[in-house]
Amino acid sequence: MSNHEAGHMVSSIIKKILDFYNEGKFSKEVSKDLIETIIHRVLGYDGNLGECVELIEGNYCGRCFKANDRIYNFVQVFWDHSKNELPLKGEEKIIYLNDSSYTFDGFCKECMDEWLEDKFPEIPKEEYYKLMED
Repeated sequence: MSNHEAGHMVSSIIKKILDFYNEGKFSKEVSKDLIETIIHRVLGYDGNLGECVELIEGNYCGRCFKANDRIYNFVQVFWDHSKNELPLKGEEKIIYLNDSSYTFDGFCKECMDEWLEDKFPEIPKEEYYKLMED
């Protein structure tokens, strides 16, 4: 059984850490360390990642931590609308799930471009962005 309160409780703390980062009060390294520590503690008590980041989802990049008006989520990028499923298989799924370059889902355009180029250079970025508009 999930401990929903654990995730909901820390969401505002994570948002405050990101606010401090964007105001120049915390470095990226300190922010990343604090957020990852909080998330791992919540997950250790059967909390949910989605609840940890519910107040920041769609507003902050999970890689550079900058506030942004447009955030691209992995589910948007990798969701196969025609089959209503996430079409990740084998190596792609391992890359997606085991990538330590980001702290939470959702990237700004610049970070998404860099990440896609690094992880899937053989596939044109436009193909992923087209999936997001369907």
